[in-house]
Formats: sequence, C-alpha cells, structure tokens
Amino acid sequence: MQFPPFYTWFHPVLTALSARVPLNLRLLAFQPIVLLSNTITSYRYILNPLFTVHYAPSRDIHKIRYLLIFPPNYSPEGQRSYPLHIAFHSGGFLGGIPESTIPWLQHLSMTTNSIIVAGSYRFTPLHPFPAAVEDAEDLLLHLLEVAPSWAADINRITVSGFSAGGGLALSMSLHEAAKGRIKAAVLFYSAIDMRKRREDKPRPEGMPKDPFAWIGPLIDTYAPSPESEGYRDERLAPVDVEDIGRLPEKVLMVVAGRDILVEENMRLKQRLDDRAEMKVWGGRWHGWLEMPGMEKEQKEVFEGAAWWVESVLSGERRVMGT
Repeated sequence: MQFPPFYTWFHPVLTALSARVPLNLRLLAFQPIVLLSNTITSYRYILNPLFTVHYAPSRDIHKIRYLLIFPPNYSPEGQRSYPLHIAFHSGGFLGGIPESTIPWLQHLSMTTNSIIVAGSYRFTPLHPFPAAVEDAEDLLLHLLEVAPSWAADINRITVSGFSAGGGLALSMSLHEAAKGRIKAAVLFYSAIDMRKRREDKPRPEGMPKDPFAWIGPLIDTYAPSPESEGYRDERLAPVDVEDIGRLPEKVLMVVAGRDILVEENMRLKQRLDDRAEMKVWGGRWHGWLEMPGMEKEQKEVFEGAAWWVESVLSGERRVMGT
C-alpha cells in the first residue's frame, strides 16, 4: 500500500510555518486532528488496500494523487465497457484523504460495476480557491485520456463527494470537457455555496453548538474576498450557476438535518426540480456518515445511493431506498 504523501499528514503545521501565509495558531491546533484522522483511515487498508495508487499531471508542477478501484470480475478484454465514477473526499478544503471514501465506493463498485477513481486536491489556506477546483478539473482531463485503456466509458460518468468534495464534484461538472458526459451526482452533506462564510449560513432549528466552530475561520480562507474577481467565479458556488442545465443530469442529495448546509442543498433541489432527489436525515449532523458507530446507517445510506446510481445508469426510474 502507498500511504498518502508526507504533506497530507502534516500540512497544517507546514502551512502554519510557511512564509506564504500569516502564522495561524488554529492551524497548529488542527494538526493533531488531521494526523489522527489520516492514521485511522489509512491503517484500515494496510493489509487489504482494495485499490492502487496513481498520479495525474496538473497545470502546475505538482501531481494529483488518486485511488483506482476496479469492479468485481473486471476484465479489460472483450467488448464490454464500464461506467466511470469520480469521487472526492471531505475535509472543509483543509484536509482529508481519498481513502475516507472507500466504504461508500465499495458499495458503489459492487452495485454498478463501475471503474472508480477517488481523487485528492490541494488545501487552503496555502492553496485557496481555485486550487482544489483546478485539481479536480485536471484529474478529469487526465481520466478522459487514460480511462478508455481501462475499458471505461468516458461518456457515462457519475460523480460523488462528501462535504467539500461534493462541491468539487459539482464544480468539476461545469468544465467544458464534462459536457454531456456526467449522468449523475451523489452529494453527501455537500458544501455547494462557498461564497457565504460559515457564520452567515442559516442554522436549522435545534442545531446544537458546533464543537469545531473554531475551525470555521480556516475554512473561510478558501474563498476569495467579495471585492475580488474570483468571488464571481461560478465554480465557487455551483448551486447558483446561471445555466442549471450544465449540472449533472440527475442529482441525489443526502443531507443532515442539523447542518448549516441544509439551506444551500434545498436551494439546489428547488432549482433542479425533478432532476434531483433529496433525503434529509433530521436528527443527524454534518459528517455523521464518516463517524465511528454509524455503520448501520452508513450501510443503509450507501446501499440506497448505490442503487440510485445504478437506476440512472440503467435508465430505470427508482427512488433511493426502493
């Protein structure tokens, strides 16, 4: 197994000590959380990795790390082609590794027989917007070149993402190269309007105090200031894209009821109308599907979402969970 690179484990402290950004004590406090999370996630697959690690070129000098998962009974020989799925991990644009998406992608691979890619991206505050989006776009362009050699159908793509990763999946879908190719998107409590600061997002009734609210100012470093040109970039808030037809053909939104992201997801559902399905888990909180002790609900949600993707790919009309 190839572990995530050194920077992925220690980027908060490396960023805090960088001359390119002001010293931020929140980053130093965030370091133990990143180290613990990455360790737990990575060592889960040390004996049974389930994937191979590859690197895509970028428009910059860095490489984009991604995991490649082939479906059961995969064979590149013959006339068969496989759907291609691209997934992005959570982390508030501050951290995370693609290995965290594996529990979801295992269900998806078995159900849809898709070839799956789980991508990484650069983090704020050292690499604010549009760095993460550009990495997602560059990964897409790379896959359009190499995936046909795996017998993947690059005109039958689905995407997914958790939290920040869901926003990246939608933003990547706006790229010209994605036009007509992305058939479905699955968004798990996704951040799809990064123009609003966390403190300005409406809080649902009954939402408890967030123990990680102190990380909010770090997440807010991702977006440019309202006075800058980048603030008007549609990729910053794909929920508000002018031409809604440029988003994936079908969208499934799994939302936690006690989450500041509820409003923007509801806004997207209203704009997409019958192109979207939205499931709200009323008593749950942001990120609950990736937390210990949630295996039963995780299985239920991931199995239902995987069958929903299969129904889109097969042309059947199916509601999640039926």
